[in-house]
Amino acid sequence: MIRSLFLISIVFLLASLVNRTSAQEMWGLSGSNYAGQMGLELNPASIAAAPYRNEFHILSFDQALMNNYLYLRKNSKVLKNGFKSEANGDEKLMTNDSEDDKQAYASGFVKLPGFIHSGKKFSFAFHTSVRLEASAANVPSHLAGNLKDGFDPAPQGSAAYQIRDLSIGLLNWNSIGGSVAMVLLNQPKSFFTAGLSLNYNYGLHGAFVTIDHASYALPADTLPVLESLSGSYGYALPSEGGISAADLLTNRGSGWSTSIGMQYIRNRNEEFYNPCKEAPDGKPYDWKLGISLLDAGYIRFNNQASAYRFDVRGADWFGFDTTNLDGSMNSDSVINAQLNGIYDPSLLRSSFTMYLPAAASLQFDWALKQHYFINFSILQGIPAGENAIRRSSQIAVTPRFETRGFEISLPVSLYDYFRPRMGLGVRVGAFSLGTDMPGALLGITDAYGANVYFGVSIKNFGKCADGKGGRKPRMKENLIPLN
Repeated sequence: MIRSLFLISIVFLLASLVNRTSAQEMWGLSGSNYAGQMGLELNPASIAAAPYRNEFHILSFDQALMNNYLYLRKNSKVLKNGFKSEANGDEKLMTNDSEDDKQAYASGFVKLPGFIHSGKKFSFAFHTSVRLEASAANVPSHLAGNLKDGFDPAPQGSAAYQIRDLSIGLLNWNSIGGSVAMVLLNQPKSFFTAGLSLNYNYGLHGAFVTIDHASYALPADTLPVLESLSGSYGYALPSEGGISAADLLTNRGSGWSTSIGMQYIRNRNEEFYNPCKEAPDGKPYDWKLGISLLDAGYIRFNNQASAYRFDVRGADWFGFDTTNLDGSMNSDSVINAQLNGIYDPSLLRSSFTMYLPAAASLQFDWALKQHYFINFSILQGIPAGENAIRRSSQIAVTPRFETRGFEISLPVSLYDYFRPRMGLGVRVGAFSLGTDMPGALLGITDAYGANVYFGVSIKNFGKCADGKGGRKPRMKENLIPLN
């Protein structure tokens, strides 16, 4: 089971890379004043007193892949042929063989139809989404190499290896929730808002492996041997046999999550935030500072779920890398018997809890002049628990040109403080599109990951006074290219 879950994780990451997956934080668009639902995930306070009255969110998606071990060289035929639907030939993934521990993070996020109403004092939103998150943390370089190439015997003598604090997790769930935000302070020079999101999480699939400590050896004259192992694993997956659509959509658990945020705006220009103003003059503010706690929550799996805790010294499990693990029940009994000498069903549990990929974020947006901005953002992953999906830490600097109907940005970001990348984000009317790593997609740079994000939303379906006590509709702001 342990080797199987490692390989499943690696296959998942490789499949994500080949299929050109996309990014969760969407640095090219999430800091925009017109981000709406696409910025709500970064700071729920952003919807308070926004420069639009309502947003009808139709659909958006973003997926992400980053790792520091496997990569494709620049000018790789894999990515270029992928765009042309051609075969990739014999080109192989390269490896970063440094002694640093290896990390990986992948996510898929589809946000379904939702709604935002932004008022002068009180704002609210409704949102639904489907999410898939996977992570691998603290994988020793020797283990990453052996998993990729096979546990070959040492050419001379015996090689012994140690593993500490390793974690691998996969979490898939549906989310339905709401957000509220309020203006707490409205003064000529100081404007302060706060927001909160609350989500009910419908758990579909979950799996984890944590290894507190393990040791294995590759003797020159015999099979690889697992000498000691301390940790746990668990899974809530479709039952064995054929997998149907009903299996994939089965509710295997549930839980709750929340995000909270605050924003402070210096010298806010009220005219800019008036959705009835055709072309507001001047910059919207001097600067804006936001802070947020994201995805603090859990899912408790208790349907088709199994978990096991082990703490064994002197295991002497020879040939552990080639053990046949056929089906979950067989895997549980084989691992239990190998580690404890006898199958003991009392060591298995029928439920477990996994934690969402929590993070803290700081955002600073500086308005240089009308339409021109530069955004500085930091996102720091927070280990929420033993069975938590690990979120990659990021830093992004994003200059942008922004109007109601058009926007373009050039985010420069660091994922896990590893290899800077320059991206591109564009919004035209109701449509948004971007990537934080175009160089990887186009084969211009070495590809340790890839991403793209896309969204469709319609804003400003409100009404404005016509100056005669009546009301007139204002419904075409998304079609104005520059104002």
